[in-house]
Amino acid sequence: MPGPAPVMIIHGTSDQSISFNGVVFRSNGEARQVSLSVPETVAYFARRNGCGEGARRTDFAQSAPETQVIRFESNGCANGDDV
Repeated sequence: MPGPAPVMIIHGTSDQSISFNGVVFRSNGEARQVSLSVPETVAYFARRNGCGEGARRTDFAQSAPETQVIRFESNGCANGDDV
């Protein structure tokens, strides 16, 4: 498996193909997680990159009702590979 690397994730909350909240597939009453939510994905890469506990979250002012920017930032990662 490759080592730590800087990561930048850009994702829209209205994405119709991959939900911001992750994708869960249900079949025969059983749920199976297909993809992580954006916060879970950020946490995964932060752990993988040896970052300190907890990501800092910044919610920016909305420029329109359908637009919102949220920044999750993990610092202090191994080798400076921030997420």
